[in-house]
Amino acid sequence: MIENLANTLIPIILLVLVGVILSKFGILKDESIRLLNKIVLYVSIPALTFLTAFNLNFGMFNQFWAFTVTSLIVGILGGAIVFGIAIIGKMDLKRKWGIVIPVVFGSTTFTALPLVTSLYNQVNLVSAIKFYDFTSYIFLILLNVILVLVLSSKNNLNGATDGDDSCNFCGSIVGKIFLYPIFLAFILGIIANFIGLPKFSILVDTLGYLAALAIPVLSLVIGAALKFDKITDWLLSTGVSIIKIVIVPIIALVCFVTFGISSLELNIGLISAAVPSGLATMAISIDNNLDYAVTAKIILISIILSLITLPLLTMFI
Repeated sequence: MIENLANTLIPIILLVLVGVILSKFGILKDESIRLLNKIVLYVSIPALTFLTAFNLNFGMFNQFWAFTVTSLIVGILGGAIVFGIAIIGKMDLKRKWGIVIPVVFGSTTFTALPLVTSLYNQVNLVSAIKFYDFTSYIFLILLNVILVLVLSSKNNLNGATDGDDSCNFCGSIVGKIFLYPIFLAFILGIIANFIGLPKFSILVDTLGYLAALAIPVLSLVIGAALKFDKITDWLLSTGVSIIKIVIVPIIALVCFVTFGISSLELNIGLISAAVPSGLATMAISIDNNLDYAVTAKIILISIILSLITLPLLTMFI
């Protein structure tokens, strides 16, 4: 189990280190980071989103609904806790959201799937993890809506509110929300799923290759975005990471017990909740010009800490 976890997470840490080195040598600069991020956000993640929605067996929702609902609850509550801390700390808008989004959802399928399959030899339980992770794409869409509304309102407080300017402003917001590539991929994937679109191997394989770009590219971007100048940022990021991989699973435990799922499903749900922050949160942070340096720190620290906390969790379940 520990070997599978290490084989999953340590390569990410090494890729982050490569990103740090490339940044130090001036190979990965800010403009390069933003370019790579656009490729991931507008091509790779939409491809992954479509495949997830296309391949998910919605007929099993009655069996695994508690995983989806719990994932939504812990994402909202975990984000709310960190948002409250940000308000108390009087953080600016970009820093506030830069520390909130890594707590909202984690790298569930990427991290939990190999760990669960190494512990439990039951294929049907893979669907439980997928239903838990399905909310990640919902959160990606919702976060885009929230950030578009919040940041657009802030940037246009002194702008015109009547006439053509107002119409253009509203049209721009609507476009950013409903033409968001991840949103479009999500809707198209669900439609393709429900109409029973044939799974043409060429199409699926091509989308699979595009989706596979996300993890290595974002790992390099995280490394390039790291800054080592402020110890307070690292302390803050460590605290937020602990909320993600310790407090969030506790909230999930309460939810799962309340929903009365089986002990085996409870174990899988807790592992799904205890994974580190999702790499995709880095793409959102950069795209919205948030404090992505602190987002990168939270993601990295949560990955490192989960190498300790996930094995400890499996010892007690």
